[in-house]
Amino acid sequence: MIAWCHGAAGIGLARHELVRLGVAADISDELERDRHRAVLATFGTGLDRDPVSGMGTHCLCHGDVGNLLILQRIHCADREPEVADRLPAVWRTLLTEGQENGWVCGVPHGIETPGLMTGIAGIAWGLARMAAPERVPDLLALEPPIVPDMTRDA
Repeated sequence: MIAWCHGAAGIGLARHELVRLGVAADISDELERDRHRAVLATFGTGLDRDPVSGMGTHCLCHGDVGNLLILQRIHCADREPEVADRLPAVWRTLLTEGQENGWVCGVPHGIETPGLMTGIAGIAWGLARMAAPERVPDLLALEPPIVPDMTRDA
C-alpha cells in the first residue's frame, strides 16, 4: 500500500519533514532520495493516469485526499515537474468525482463514517486544508493549530 498509514506516502512525508527541520543533516542526501522515490510512488497510485483512477477511497489515512495532500506538501517542482504540472488537474478530477458520485470513506464497502482518518470528517478537513493551507494546520504532518494573536488590536 502507498498511503499515509502504510508505505511510500507516509515515509516521504517523514523524510521531507526531517530534511526541512534539519534534524538529520548528516544523511540529508539519503533522505532526499527517499522523498523523491516516495513522491513518484505516491503519484503512481493512479493519480498519474488519464483518467485519474486513484486508490478507490478519498480518506486521509489511505486514500486520494491524504495522498494528494502529502504530494502537495512534499513534491519539488524542479525535481518532479510531472507531478507539479498534474496536481491541479488531479485535484479538479477528485472534486468533480466527489461531488458527482459521493465521497468514499476508507472503511469496508466505502460506508460513510464520521471519522477523521478514514471518514467524512477527514475528507472535509483535507478539502479545507487544500482550499486554505495558510489557515488550516496540516494534521498529516502533525502541525499545531494556528493560534491567533489576541494581543493585537482588532
